[in-house]
Amino acid sequence: MAEENNQSTGTPGETVAPQAPADAPPSPAASPLQRDVNRPEEWKIKYSVIRVFGLSWVTSGLYWFYWFYQNRKLISRDLGTDDNAGLQTVGLIVPILNLFVLYWIYRDINRLRKNQNLEGFSAGLYVFLPLGLVFGGLGLLIIGIIAAAAGAAADNTALAFTGAAVFMIPAILALITGGILYYVFAGLAISKLNNYWDVRSGNQASDAKFSQGEIIVIVIGVALWVLNGITGAISDSSGTDTVKTNNSIDFSY
Repeated sequence: MAEENNQSTGTPGETVAPQAPADAPPSPAASPLQRDVNRPEEWKIKYSVIRVFGLSWVTSGLYWFYWFYQNRKLISRDLGTDDNAGLQTVGLIVPILNLFVLYWIYRDINRLRKNQNLEGFSAGLYVFLPLGLVFGGLGLLIIGIIAAAAGAAADNTALAFTGAAVFMIPAILALITGGILYYVFAGLAISKLNNYWDVRSGNQASDAKFSQGEIIVIVIGVALWVLNGITGAISDSSGTDTVKTNNSIDFSY
């Protein structure tokens, strides 16, 4: 009986070919950033807060651009997004745009952390709270200067004191707090990114090696830092000599 091995459709004499087994459920999509967790050298991608801040200081801020460019590429690759790391790095020197560029990288660090079920943070708070304090402080400072000047011109001690104490002191405090918070939040963002790499790699992530490009950036930045110091010293010396010359007494008649 040749038809015993055929599957019947319920209609006499009609057969169909055996159906292929259902496809197995797709495996979770791998991250676009392919690294082998069994090879620790593949995970040398972390930059410590001390390294970033210290080298940024001695390179007159140049190292910050290097850190941003390298990590913008890694973050975008891990998210599977098509961000132009080079253009965004250049955007750091463009007023207004640099605020959004900084917000975007903080936002994407937060997205990476949520992908690993890690605690998130507010990228908007990290960027715009320090900014608000700085601009608010500048506004109060201007009001205080105007009030103090008006009081001095009118010989009004109360008005001058109000301008100096009520406006200018809070203004200075707001400016200082805004500046401090900017660096605090930047350090927190760097730490949270490093924590993400630890979790993502199964605690295999470690500090990045100093690359040739990184060393070049450091050398150029340090050279600029030294040059600025020398230029400033020469300028101060020239100014002092000019003052001494102008204050000299001419005894010749």
